[in-house]
Amino acid sequence: MKQITPAFVILGGEHGAFGAISLFGGTLQNSDATRAHSPAAAAGTIRNLAVRVATAPGAGTSRTFTIFKNGASTGITCTVSDAGTTAQDSTNSTTVAVTDQLYLRTTKSGVPIVPTHFDFTWEFEATLAKTSMYGQGGGTLTAGDLELNGLLSGQDSWSTTTANAVWNVCPIAGTVTRVDLVLDGAPGAGTSYILTIYKNGVKQDGAGGTTDTRVTVADAAVTGVSTFSLAVAAGDTLYLEADQVNAPTARRVAWGVAFEATTDGQFTVCGVGPSASTAVTQYRPPVDSLAGSWNTDENVREVRGPLTPVTLTALYVVLSAAPGAGNDRTVTVRKNTGNTNLTLTLSGAAATTGNDSGNPRFTITDEWAIEHIPVSVPAASTIAWGLADTLVGGKGAGGGKKGGGGGVAVLRPGGALCYNVGNPGVDVVNLA
Repeated sequence: MKQITPAFVILGGEHGAFGAISLFGGTLQNSDATRAHSPAAAAGTIRNLAVRVATAPGAGTSRTFTIFKNGASTGITCTVSDAGTTAQDSTNSTTVAVTDQLYLRTTKSGVPIVPTHFDFTWEFEATLAKTSMYGQGGGTLTAGDLELNGLLSGQDSWSTTTANAVWNVCPIAGTVTRVDLVLDGAPGAGTSYILTIYKNGVKQDGAGGTTDTRVTVADAAVTGVSTFSLAVAAGDTLYLEADQVNAPTARRVAWGVAFEATTDGQFTVCGVGPSASTAVTQYRPPVDSLAGSWNTDENVREVRGPLTPVTLTALYVVLSAAPGAGNDRTVTVRKNTGNTNLTLTLSGAAATTGNDSGNPRFTITDEWAIEHIPVSVPAASTIAWGLADTLVGGKGAGGGKKGGGGGVAVLRPGGALCYNVGNPGVDVVNLA
């Protein structure tokens, strides 16, 4: 099964010899790949890297972006040069095994202009049917704290605040099957790190009939894995808890997640935006690994479309607090600075969840973002969203769902795409 992963990166300045970033986005690490690695939780093939920088490098200069696996170049690479702002590699690919360490490396030639941000997408085709993978490079935990992060779209820094600041809302039904945990060094003798999934606020540790999702790295180990079957319904909230046992050495905690969709071809694109405005329209990237704020300028939060067309067919939204009587919050998927038909308004004193279905398609020429519009003065809230997606041809061998002579690819927390070859009809999966 195929999926695309969009990622958005804010730059705080120029890197040194190279910059490194998790393939799932986050903060660019200056000449330090150990803080960018994310473990692959599924086997398959990576291809179709596409990059866009906010500002062209300038005459005679360039920036090169390369996917690395286990510390070595995969050959998937593209270069943004001179007055250009985009580049892509639709030729090269690499196979990935579970536990492989992945990241994106950027290098420079000359003295290029430093962009405020860049974004990129890449395509993954899992060996197993219905399978997609997610993860994050993580961050170093604060000593002694229980800390939280999103499961399907994690931030590159862990949170000691409430779950609703990090949780993801899953827009499709399926099963979480695996979690990989990687530290940048051993915890130390007699100490450990433990990751556990929470579903709808309930800890999945085997107690009280819950699924045991815990993965532990202890003593001199630096990696761990847990396999299980955690059933997920569309609209469920998911997040990770990281626990420290017996004061381990401070380590960066990175993870990977494998998800098996109920409907082949579906995958997710998720995000969560803390501290949404109560007064002005704001924007965030569609997949969000930023711990930072919303922005009133859509142009600095858009993400470039993937090389393979993708159609989104469902939008799920969860608020941490209802807007309140007479107040609204409207969340819309935007395409090329215009509204799509994926939009949802939550109103009044009781509404904290909702979903909408539609079929906007995104291609490499498109730019997309999440828009939030408050009406009146809604109560302070975080906003989590999940998009159901499917790639054209995303089911791989065997074609699509139905239709004479052709295949229909039906998607994804984050998007669904429906496409029919050789048949005038298109089957749209309604996840409402």
